[in-house]
Amino acid sequence: MASFRQRGKTWYFTYTNETGLRVERKAGPIRRVAEELAREAESEAARIKAGLVDPRDKIYREHEARDLQSHVLDYHDHVKAKGGTLKHAHMVRAHLTRIVENGGIERPSDLTATRVQAALAALRDSGLSLQTCNHALRAAKAFDRWLNRDGRTREMGLTHLSGFNVKTDRRHDRGVLTADEFEALIHATRAAGAFRGLTGDDRALLYVVASYTGLRASELASLTAASFDLEAGVVTVKAAYTKNRHEATVPLRADLAALLRPMLNRRRAASEPVWPGTWVEKSSKMLRRDLETAGVVYIDASGRFRDFHALRHRFGSELARAGVAPKAAQNLMRHSSITLTMDRYTHLGVYDTATAVESLPALPGQGSPPEREALRATGTDGSHIENGFAVYLPHDTANSERILTDTDVMGQGRELVVMKREPLELQCSDASGRIETQENQSTPERIRTSNLRFRRPNIDSVCHDSVSGLSLG
Repeated sequence: MASFRQRGKTWYFTYTNETGLRVERKAGPIRRVAEELAREAESEAARIKAGLVDPRDKIYREHEARDLQSHVLDYHDHVKAKGGTLKHAHMVRAHLTRIVENGGIERPSDLTATRVQAALAALRDSGLSLQTCNHALRAAKAFDRWLNRDGRTREMGLTHLSGFNVKTDRRHDRGVLTADEFEALIHATRAAGAFRGLTGDDRALLYVVASYTGLRASELASLTAASFDLEAGVVTVKAAYTKNRHEATVPLRADLAALLRPMLNRRRAASEPVWPGTWVEKSSKMLRRDLETAGVVYIDASGRFRDFHALRHRFGSELARAGVAPKAAQNLMRHSSITLTMDRYTHLGVYDTATAVESLPALPGQGSPPEREALRATGTDGSHIENGFAVYLPHDTANSERILTDTDVMGQGRELVVMKREPLELQCSDASGRIETQENQSTPERIRTSNLRFRRPNIDSVCHDSVSGLSLG
C-alpha cells in the first residue's frame, strides 16, 4: 500500500517495487496526481513480478525521463574510469556538448542520425574543420554505443553515419624538415637560451631523440634516467604515457645512445625527468622559436607546419627513404594501421621518387658490360648459337637448310620473319622434327607410315658436352 507525504508544496509517494523494496518518488504539488502515480507504479510492479511485463521497459523509461546532459556526465565518468586521461575525458564531453546543443537533443531518444547530422552541418558551417567535426562524430557514436550497452536505450541509431572527407579541408598538415634544415636547427638550438626549464643543449638533444625514435612530446616528457637501457640500446615508455596505453620499447641507434650517456650520468636520481620543466605544454611554440633562430621557416611553401609533432613525421619519412620494410616502419611508429604509416606519416618528395626511377633496369641496348656478360651467360644476348643446339632451331625455307640466326630473324628494318607453321608431314619432317631425306620420303609407289609417337629430343649428351667444356678458372 502506497503512503504519501508533503514537503513544502511538493507531494511524495512511497510504494513497494517488483523486488520488494520500498521506493519513494516525487509527484508534484497536487496530491491527486501523487495518488494516481502511486497506483500506476504499484500496478506496473505487480505486472513485472507476475512476468507480464519486461522489467527493462521500466528502466528504459526512467533513463528516457532524464536530460541527456546527465547521461553525458555519466559517460564522462565512464571514460575516466576505464583508464582514459582527464584531458581525453574533457575533450569527449566537449564534443558531445557541441552535438547536443547544435542538434537540439534533449532526451536519449532524440539522439537520431538526422539530428546528429544536422548538428555536424551546423558545426561545419560555424567554421570548424572537417577533422574536428569527424572527432565530434566519433565521440557521438561511441556515446551511442555506451548508452545501448549500459541498458539506457533499446538500439543504436548512429552506426551507419560516416565522416567527412578531410582531404578537402586540411587545416594543419605537417611538413618535414630537410637534412640541411634539421642540421641548422640543431646547431642554432645549442647556442640558444633556456626555454621553460630546458637549456639549448637539452632542447637540441630532445629534437634529435624525437627525430630518431618517433616518440611524441608527452612520451618524451615522461622519460626518466631509468627509462633508458643504453647497454641494450632501448628506451621504454610506460603505458600510462603512450597514446594506445600499451608499454612501448623503442630501439636506439648506437651513436644516439653514446650521445645520451653524458646527459643521463648527470641526473642525480633515476626518477628525475630527463627533460624537466613545463616545455611540453608549449612544445610547438618552443620549436618554432628555435626554427626562427636557425633561419628555417615554420610553415613551408606548401603550407605545411613544422611543429613538434612534425619530428615524428620526419622519423617515418626517413624510414621510408632508408628502404625500411613498411611493416617494420609500422611497428617502429606504433601504428595500428599500415595505411596511417604510409599515407599520413610518410612524406616523399620529387627527389625521392626520381631516385626510385633511377633504380629501374637500364634501357634496352644500354646495359653495362657486366649486364651484357650476364645475358651472354644465359644465352639471351643474341650471339651465335652453338652447333650442338642447331638441330632444334628453325631452318631457312630454302633448300640450303641454313640455320636462321638472329640477323636472319630480325632484318635491317627490324621486321620479324614469320616462320612456317605447317604440319610436320607437309614439311617433309617426321614426328621427331627430323628432315626426311629423299630415300625415306613417302611416294605413290611406297607409303611410309607416319611416326605418331612424338619423341622428346635427347639433349642430355649435348648439355653434358657443353658443361664439360667449361673452365672453373
